[in-house]
Amino acid sequence: MHCIKCGSALPDGAGFCPGCGQSQKARASSALTGGTCAIFVALALVGILAIAIIVGVTQVAPALVNHEPSARPPITDQVVLNWHGVLKDGERMSWQLPAGNYRLELTASNDGDTVEWIGGNCPATQPMTSLSTSCQMPRDGQLLVTNPTTLGLGAASMTTVKVTRVGIL
Repeated sequence: MHCIKCGSALPDGAGFCPGCGQSQKARASSALTGGTCAIFVALALVGILAIAIIVGVTQVAPALVNHEPSARPPITDQVVLNWHGVLKDGERMSWQLPAGNYRLELTASNDGDTVEWIGGNCPATQPMTSLSTSCQMPRDGQLLVTNPTTLGLGAASMTTVKVTRVGIL
């Protein structure tokens, strides 16, 4: 042990320095206060951590693993395209579609229109005046609706196209 003022060597438990007369109690009490404070801070941090774990296990975790059907978000269908207009002989319209499952409802006047899913797993159609079909798009692609040409002399087609994305969370 050394004096807190002059640094002289002291016998263990000495209350005063024999060289300068400085009381050594201040050193002992401040060391005890610093150590005690560190213990209290450590205990407080452990207590806060314990409370956080208890709250996480009892409140947050059940919400993350809740298998109740009522707790899941509902699966819905969303209309992503609702178009109507005139397609002249040989004219076509196309719409970009992200990957997903779709339902198409099409009506067309006169000789009808063709439908092609580019990037989808569905075959192109022959000219039709009415069509209701579904298609899975495994990657981004497009829907192409065409009024087929009749040597430039064919009739215009009044067309309606409704595309619904099926099963969105």
